[in-house]
Amino acid sequence: MKACMILGSLKPDYNESNTFKLAGLVANHLQSYGCEVYAVPLAKLSKDGKFDHGIKIRGATDCMPDIIEYLSGCDIIIIATSTWWGNPSSLTQQFIERLDDVQEYWKEGNEPLLLGKCFGVVCTGNSDGAQAIIARLNGWASHLAMVSPPFNSLSYIGEPDGLLKGNMPKHAEAMADNLYECAKGNYKWSYAKKLDRSDTIESENAKQP
Repeated sequence: MKACMILGSLKPDYNESNTFKLAGLVANHLQSYGCEVYAVPLAKLSKDGKFDHGIKIRGATDCMPDIIEYLSGCDIIIIATSTWWGNPSSLTQQFIERLDDVQEYWKEGNEPLLLGKCFGVVCTGNSDGAQAIIARLNGWASHLAMVSPPFNSLSYIGEPDGLLKGNMPKHAEAMADNLYECAKGNYKWSYAKKLDRSDTIESENAKQP
């Protein structure tokens, strides 16, 4: 099984980016299930001139066609972004706008490139806005024929020293578990089990049609 993380933080250095660290929690759990995780750091690619500002994918001379080819072979796609004035980072916004070009393949009678990929969101910031971003990105993923399982997001709003404390590692494990099960076709709700909270609703595994 393969997963791809699109890292939209504007900071190219892992040690400086809360977004990278939070995404790393999810990646670690996915890898523990035997999942191959591939990271795409947009800030680093942009700095190196490998991620340009063009809109179209086909005919592009940067690395976007390669990213699309890898995404088409993945089972899980996760976008990790920081929050800037209530919006995803400019790099994240640029990426999703360019990815919208995959709809051109549909118009040619082909199957959607990202059909059935399991989608997740990681979002960080120091002010509110994560819920709106998560909802927006899930709507975008649905538009491109991806699947959003229950509890498919992870967000942290606060200072860096609290990032890895409290229930955050358990939240990361629950998100990774749901994405992994979604990719296997089980759609298992493990949120209540992972967090051991009495105020959450556990459901049976949804049967496939």
